[in-house]
Amino acid sequence: MQNHDLNSNQPQQASSGGFQVLSGQPAGEFQKVSHISGKEDTGVPVMADLSLNTQQRSGVKPFWVILMGLAAVAVLIVVALGVLQWRDGVSGSDGDQIQLTLQQPASSQNDAGSLDDGLSTEEIAAKTEDSVVGIITASLSSTGNGYVTNSQGSGVILTSDGYIVTNAHVIGTADDANDTYLPAERIVVYFHDGESVDASLIAFDAATDLAVIKVQVQQELTPAELGDPDALVLGERVVAIGNPGGISLSGTITQGIVSGLDRVVTVGKVGGDQIPCIQTDAAINTGNSGGALVNKYGQVVGIVSIKMGDSYENIGFAIPMDLVKSVAEELISHGNVLLGRVRIGITYTSITQDMSALYGIPAGLRIVEVDPESDCAGKILPGDIVTAMDGTEVTDSDSIDPILQTKIPGDPLILTIYRADENGEGYQTVAVSLMEK
Repeated sequence: MQNHDLNSNQPQQASSGGFQVLSGQPAGEFQKVSHISGKEDTGVPVMADLSLNTQQRSGVKPFWVILMGLAAVAVLIVVALGVLQWRDGVSGSDGDQIQLTLQQPASSQNDAGSLDDGLSTEEIAAKTEDSVVGIITASLSSTGNGYVTNSQGSGVILTSDGYIVTNAHVIGTADDANDTYLPAERIVVYFHDGESVDASLIAFDAATDLAVIKVQVQQELTPAELGDPDALVLGERVVAIGNPGGISLSGTITQGIVSGLDRVVTVGKVGGDQIPCIQTDAAINTGNSGGALVNKYGQVVGIVSIKMGDSYENIGFAIPMDLVKSVAEELISHGNVLLGRVRIGITYTSITQDMSALYGIPAGLRIVEVDPESDCAGKILPGDIVTAMDGTEVTDSDSIDPILQTKIPGDPLILTIYRADENGEGYQTVAVSLMEK
């Protein structure tokens, strides 16, 4: 093993509301310090979150990935229709094809017929300790003399060959002007056994605050067992695993319960969408970002992302694993995520059933404006009322979202519209192609 010195002179390739995103630790120079004590080799105390004296695994091949972001979705009812924004990533790239599996929890009863309380906390710790990692990102200092930390967080190993999922806000700094993240120049992964490697950024998605990185090592890693978040129930015991405060506190486990399900919160620092998340009262702090929320069977059911502001205690949120699974698979396979990242190209106002009865017009979406660049141009007119999409009645965004979530750009969408003009009134069917968001 060789010492992993982040301030080596050798050239390094770079890798690519009350809610509070769990941002990284304060920036500072990388220093050689003892892994646990948080002290420099000279014995001078330093910030514990700057502990970097670990050992490097062999076989690391970091590379640079440049990603461009797109604007976030405006949360308005009369904006261009869509579900989620197009992914940041390497557009059109073809990567590994992987299929992650969500395991079902064990039976609720054991052989003796008594209720199954799952694994003990000690057993959960033993089962997951090799599957949760620490992550530090760094950039060259303004003087060009060494690296400075951008952020510290956590990650979860997805595959034995080195794919790791974390938060997008862990691997990059916020680019507010473009609602995206600027990838760090260097990403280093720290394992439970104290070893470390440089990582490559595969791709990230600002909309879901998720990113996939990869390490290249000779030995197989221990992937986490992924659990089905839909099987969670209120009050169920869960634990959060990560690196609150930095690498010197790596593998910290805090215990709590599922405090809420399907809590819709905005994820990430920039460009994040509103996502139904898992709420927990397990202690979550800075550095837990990208770490694991684990059920009582030792299965990772969510990726920790945000918590309430400092005026609140024990209110944290994790992105559910079914969403993490689908996003990670597409980021690894394609460098972006297409599914659900579409828009029709219209703005509208809702006509409810009550309004329909009052004014004698159909319930649906009354068209206010049509994007001239969309396939709707010339087919749909302001004043038209869209009553159905693909045969499903629609009246608002809640009824539209499930339809668009199954689509990719270029897919057809069949609109049923009601039109009243000088030629009379009636229904007609129009086929349009969906646009990239």
